Amino acid sequence: MSMQLDACETKILSDPATDLVVNVLSYERVLKRTLLFAVGAARCPPTHPLFKHGGGPQRCPYIDFMRSSVIRTIDKHGPAVLTPNCANFQNIGSTYQRQMLDERGDFNDWIAVSPSLLAELSADCASSSRAADGMFFEKAVAPITPVQYMAQRQIMDMLINNVHVSDLAFDEYLVRLVQSVVSNADEYWQKQIKRKSSPRPRCELHQRDVVEAVKERLAKEFWINHSLADLAGDAHCSTSKLVRIFRIETGMSLHAYQQQFRIRTSLQLLTDSPCDLTGIAAQLGFANHSHFSTVFRRLFGITPSKFRRDPSFGLVKQFVETLPNCVAA
Repeated sequence: MSMQLDACETKILSDPATDLVVNVLSYERVLKRTLLFAVGAARCPPTHPLFKHGGGPQRCPYIDFMRSSVIRTIDKHGPAVLTPNCANFQNIGSTYQRQMLDERGDFNDWIAVSPSLLAELSADCASSSRAADGMFFEKAVAPITPVQYMAQRQIMDMLINNVHVSDLAFDEYLVRLVQSVVSNADEYWQKQIKRKSSPRPRCELHQRDVVEAVKERLAKEFWINHSLADLAGDAHCSTSKLVRIFRIETGMSLHAYQQQFRIRTSLQLLTDSPCDLTGIAAQLGFANHSHFSTVFRRLFGITPSKFRRDPSFGLVKQFVETLPNCVAA
């Protein structure tokens, strides 16, 4: 679907047969839409008139999967560094503002979900009690696994490259993907809530600010092999405290966060860059081609060379089938 919009125009896509109502901005492209889902690509450079304005209020629940890094202030939450390591969850009515982090701006893929379907998918999750109010998501950010990221990315790239996907296959894939992502996010949010059973607001705010500052530095300098002492000193935090609170806030260790950031960033380079694998490994900060391939294979189950030479996108079925089977019979 192709649409020409003025720089600040919003187009609303709706259908009386479904409760899926989608806002489409001038820098967005809707790639496929059914009664249950819409998926799109948002490519908003820092020079776009709407970059600082942000987005929303949303008319349906959204899940954004990041291709670039950006800082967003979402609803009443504080500024959050969004990278390919996480997803951004937006409820009905959610709004956000942006700050530049990556020179490309805000590049992301999004999935809009029918509210009635998401309520159904949330029936066995902690979010079920919130679904009636359109508040499907406890918080705005949660980590996503390498398999979830690759499954989303592969499906999206199929559509970008005009590979035909039937509505039935599309809906079935996305049901599994969305429920897997939402279920994992709910589990992560509930763990955070339990850890903060005796909240100290000032302490929690400081802890969050420290972690966001470290995430911002890792996003800006992902190819640099930082030392723990350097990261902690720059964040004015002890090394032991940084190790502890970073895992609490992100669900990952510092080293895992950086490695996953590098590997997820590599997907774009493997698709678009003319460099060989040795050159890509060097750009990402890996010691050599072998180190890059080892980490890539450990996270995704295939080698980067196989990913690069698969023009048929035959990996989609493989990756979606490895997602947790959360769908009730």
